[in-house]
Parts: sequence; C-alpha cells; structure tokens
Amino acid sequence: YRFGPLSRPNSKSLEVAYGLKAGDKVALALTARYLHYANGLGDKYSALNFDLALYSQLPMSYREGAMLNIGAQLSNAGFSITKKGFTQPLTAKVGVSLYNPFGDAHSLLAAVDLGYRVAPAGMNGKNGIQANLGLEYSLMQLIKFRAGYAHNLHDYATLGLGLRFMHVQIDGSYWISAKNCPYNRVFRVGIGLEF
Repeated sequence: YRFGPLSRPNSKSLEVAYGLKAGDKVALALTARYLHYANGLGDKYSALNFDLALYSQLPMSYREGAMLNIGAQLSNAGFSITKKGFTQPLTAKVGVSLYNPFGDAHSLLAAVDLGYRVAPAGMNGKNGIQANLGLEYSLMQLIKFRAGYAHNLHDYATLGLGLRFMHVQIDGSYWISAKNCPYNRVFRVGIGLEF
C-alpha cells in the first residue's frame, strides 16, 4: 500500500467582532469566527462559530480609577461547514476582575473566571468545570507582566510579557504544565493592532 505525501498539520482562524455600548455601565459584543484545520493527511475541516459576551464596569469608591469588571460569555456556538463534523466545544463562562491603579504609572489587575465546557459527541475531551486565575502588573501601559493558572482539560500555569508601542501590541507567554500535557514548555506570541 502506498501512502500519499504527508504535510504538517496547520490551523487558521479569522475573527470579526462587533461591540455595542448598551448603557453607561453595560456593553455587548458579538464575535464571528471562521476556523480551518488540515491534519496533514489530506483531511480538511472548516467551521463557523459565534461568541456572545456581556460586560459591565463598575467604579469602586475606595480608590480613584479602581474598577470592578463583571462579564459573561457564551462561546463556540456554531456549526461545521465541511461534511465531516468540526464543531468546537460550547463553553459558558462568568468572570470578575478588579483593576487597581497606583499613581499615574502603575496598575494591578486581578481576574478569576469560572465556566462549564460541553464537548460535541465524538470529540476527545470531557465535559466539565473550568477555572482560570490571572494577575497583570502594568508599567505606564507600555510594559505588562502577567502570571496565570488554568484548570481546564489540562492544568497549566503561564508567565507572560506584553509590550505596547503606538498602536501595536505584542504579547508573549510561556506555558508550564505536567510533562504529558501538550501545553508543557510552549511559547506563544501574539500581535495586535488598535485603532
């Protein structure tokens, strides 16, 4: 039996988001996401997913500029485009974060969220509770130091660094977990543009 040519697995995504301020303290956001995945064996899958989020920001009286942020999100509601199923796990989350500025140059952000994941039938992975914790220290909104811990399908910790110059944001993170976890010793980089 002769096998065809093999190639590296690859995945791509394209996202478009729209936000709406529904009042002085409440905002809504809708994100549409196109996903494409090739497993390197000739199989290709595509899907279209949607996220819906609700967000509220409440000023805190104990310190000027301090904010309590509360949010809820329903993510990965969508469908497979290809004949073979490629739906993502549906996740519902609620989260809270507290932003504390210290003078004009320093700030600290602490966040926690809880969620529940529902995997589609036949997909590897279990349904279950998810939890995430995170801290971010910001220096003049130009340099950000981050640390976090996640309890999901795998438990892992992250260390991160963010740099901002003009309208460009560069974020890097290093993931640490058990040796049998696919996230162990992974380095990720993201680049964003703000207009």
